[in-house]
Amino acid sequence: GGEPGVYSARYGGLKDDKARNALLLERMRDLSGEDRAAYYEAVVVCLCPDGKALSFSGRVDGVIAPEPSGPGGFGYDPIFFHADLGCTFGETTQEQKDRLSHRGEAVRALRAFLAQRLQGQL
Repeated sequence: GGEPGVYSARYGGLKDDKARNALLLERMRDLSGEDRAAYYEAVVVCLCPDGKALSFSGRVDGVIAPEPSGPGGFGYDPIFFHADLGCTFGETTQEQKDRLSHRGEAVRALRAFLAQRLQGQL
């Protein structure tokens, strides 16, 4: 049903990552396959001096694992399984996670735009 969505930090009214993960796993206990599909998405916006608002997004797809695994990351990382890595984000190294990061992808797109814009103005 799209949970936890954009309110992921407040999901279920809970203030603890482990409790939010447990709630999500409980609500998904009878789901399998594509019904466990999940993604992280980030959007950054650049407000230009000419008044334009440009957005740049990043996304990483995965599935919700049946149980938490790994001590790393934060939030939903211990239950977010990435097929290409073969593990949850809680089990990855920081370098692996940074390479795939939805936030990193969005910021890299913004950075590329800004670099092109600056080159055009020189």
